[in-house]
Amino acid sequence: ISRDAWKRFTGEGTWYYEIIAPGFKYNLTDIASAIGVHQLRRSDELHRKRESLASRYREALKDIEEIQLPEVQPGRVHSWHLFVLRLKLDRLTIQRAEFIEQMKAAGIICSVHYTPLHMHPYYREKFGYKVEDMPQMASVYPEILTLPLFPDMTDAEFEHVCSTVRGLVTKHLKKGSIG
Repeated sequence: ISRDAWKRFTGEGTWYYEIIAPGFKYNLTDIASAIGVHQLRRSDELHRKRESLASRYREALKDIEEIQLPEVQPGRVHSWHLFVLRLKLDRLTIQRAEFIEQMKAAGIICSVHYTPLHMHPYYREKFGYKVEDMPQMASVYPEILTLPLFPDMTDAEFEHVCSTVRGLVTKHLKKGSIG
């Protein structure tokens, strides 16, 4: 990818990146594997924490008509690795990139998961893909952003994210929008 992959989750980074060349799957180091094996012992606990936070997000943000929350599918177990919001841009006076920047200014790092592959330079140049080749992905992509979701998220961090989302949506309502 075109940027340091880990910096995008820090205050000095940005969510935007591009795939510029094919990559390779690298195997874990022994140390990373040892940590992973140890973390597996906690996987159920960590999943419960993520699931609880996702449920809390869904409850705390459900009345904001200008966003769409991830749906819970009956009979399925969601990993809650990510919590993706979909902004209803036709009801807002702000675009996603500025929304993310304003979240960042409030101390909240959001990202976008993921840029559709056909929109990355490598795939456009190598295979000739155009944005309009996959219209559904192209229409959803500008609207999505990922909120912070991690097992050790504190109540204060959670409340700060929710109040900031609510405040930004309220601040950027289009006239005539329900709100």
